[in-house]
Amino acid sequence: MKCYLRPGDNLLIMDGLDPMGQAITRVASHMGVKVIATVQTETDKDLVTRIIPDMDLDRVVCRHGNLGYVEQVARLAGKKGIHVIISTLTTEESRDILMTLNSDGVFLYIGEHGNEELQNLSNGTISIQRVNIPTILCDSDERAVAIRQDLAALVSDGIKEGIVKPLNSLILPATDTTGIFAALTTENWIQQLVVKIQDEEETQHRQSPALMVRKHTQFHSDRCYLLVGSLDWFVLELAYWMVRRGARHLLISSRDGETSAYHQCKINMMAELRPEVKVTTETAMTLEGAARLLYEASQIGPLGGVFTITMTQEQKQPSNWTWAQIISNLDESTRAASENKDVLFVVCSSTETFQSFDYLSSTYSFAQASVHRICERRCDDGLHGLAIQCGPIDFNNNWPQSLHEILEAFDKTMCQEAPIVKIYQKQCMPALADGNQKLKEIPEKKEKTLIEKVLDIIGLKTSPDNKVTLNEAGIDSMGTTEVQQLVQNEVGLNLDGTGVRALTFGKLKEMRSEDVTRIKELEKFQRMRLRST
Repeated sequence: MKCYLRPGDNLLIMDGLDPMGQAITRVASHMGVKVIATVQTETDKDLVTRIIPDMDLDRVVCRHGNLGYVEQVARLAGKKGIHVIISTLTTEESRDILMTLNSDGVFLYIGEHGNEELQNLSNGTISIQRVNIPTILCDSDERAVAIRQDLAALVSDGIKEGIVKPLNSLILPATDTTGIFAALTTENWIQQLVVKIQDEEETQHRQSPALMVRKHTQFHSDRCYLLVGSLDWFVLELAYWMVRRGARHLLISSRDGETSAYHQCKINMMAELRPEVKVTTETAMTLEGAARLLYEASQIGPLGGVFTITMTQEQKQPSNWTWAQIISNLDESTRAASENKDVLFVVCSSTETFQSFDYLSSTYSFAQASVHRICERRCDDGLHGLAIQCGPIDFNNNWPQSLHEILEAFDKTMCQEAPIVKIYQKQCMPALADGNQKLKEIPEKKEKTLIEKVLDIIGLKTSPDNKVTLNEAGIDSMGTTEVQQLVQNEVGLNLDGTGVRALTFGKLKEMRSEDVTRIKELEKFQRMRLRST
C-alpha cells in the first residue's frame, strides 16, 4: 500500500515523540506536507519542538485530559481534513480520530492489533491498512524487495539532503542495569537506548587468518591460446588438459595439419567440452610467419598465451637451432604488439639424458641455452617467460615419467615466477625392513626383451607376423626415434629413421643381447690393436 502526499496535504502523527514519528515528521515537513502531531502530556509538546525545531508548537496537540483534542485536530486540518493518519497507538486510542479523515483518507497503523473494529467504525470509503515492518524487512518476495528498494532510495536521498539524521541516543554500559531499566520505563521516550556490550575495535576490518593453499592453473575462457609444434600426441594431450582447465579457444600450428584419424579423434574428444579448436598449417619459421600466426590467433579472440612444445627425442638431428629461431620469432612478434604485455609465453621441451657427449649433443645444449636466455630476458622486461624442461615422456611406462605426472607438474610450474623450471621424478629409496637397517628383499623384475620393448613403444599387445615392418605396424616419428636409440643401446646398430621403419619383427627377434657383448669385445680388441701399432 502506497500513500501519495502532495505539498499542502495534512498528515497526522498520533505519537510525535515516537522515534518513527520523529523520522516521518522530518521527512514530511521537508516535502511541504502539513504535519499535525499528538502527544501524551503538555510537557511532551516542549520536547517535540526541542527535538524538531521546525515543528510549530500550535500544531502539536495534547491527548491526555483533553476531551476536545479530536475537534482541535479537525480545526487544524481545516476543510481539507486529514489525508493520512499514521498511528502507533492501540485501537482504543486511535478509533476517535477516524472522524477527522476526509472521504479519501488513509489510516496506517503500525503494530500487531487487528483492524476489525476500525473497519466497522469507518464509513467504507476510507482505507485502513497495517504496516508490517518485519515482513517488509525480512521477506524475499518481489513486493517486499521493491518496498525495500524504495526505502533505501528515500533514505539515501534524505541523507544527501540533510533530512535523515540519526536519532538522539542514550548509550549505557551493560553493567548499568539500573540505568537501563530506568530508561526503558520512562514515559518520555525521546532517546533511543543503546546498550554498550564491549568497546569498539580500533580497526574496523579484521584481517583473515593466513592459510596455506595450493595454486591451480586456470585459463581464461574468452582468450585464444596458440600452441606451436608438431601435431603429435603430447601437443594434443596438452591441448585437452588446457581445455579441461578452462580454455575455450585454441589454435594449433602444425606444418602438416591433421594427417591421421588419431588427430581427429582427440579433437572430437575436446569437442565434448565445446571449445573452439583450430589447426593451421602456418609456421613460425620466419618472423613474418610468426606475425601471421599471432594475427590469426587474435582473430579468434584476445591472445592469452603462446605455448611452444618440442619433443626433442630427435636431438640427434641438428635441427635445434631451427627450434630456437622459432621461439625467437614468437618472442619478437609478441613484443611488437602493445596489447600482448600480459600474454603467457611458455616453452616446453622433452629430452633424454645423454650418456655420450658428441657434437650434436652440444648443439642441442647451445639451442636450449639460447631459449633459456629468451625467457630470462622476458622476465627482466616485465613480461611472462617460462621454459619448462622435462625428461622423456611415455604412455607405456618405459620411462620413469608418465604423462599424468608431467601434466600434474605443469599445474604447479605454471603458477610460479621462475623463468626456468626442470621437471624430474624423484627416485625413492627402498623401505627399511627392521631395526637392523637391512633393506627389504625386492622381487627381481624380469627384464623385457627387445621385441617386447618395441611392442610397448608402438602400443601393440601381441607381435604381428615376422614379415610386417614397423612402418606397416603404424610407428610414428617419436616411436621411430625411441626404437632407433633402443637398437643402438641394446644391439649396437646405428640406423637412421628410414632403416628403423624398414625393420621387420622377424629381424628384431633375431637380434639377441649376446650381440652386444660380441660387438663390445670386437671394439675392445680393435682399440688394443690400435694401441699396439
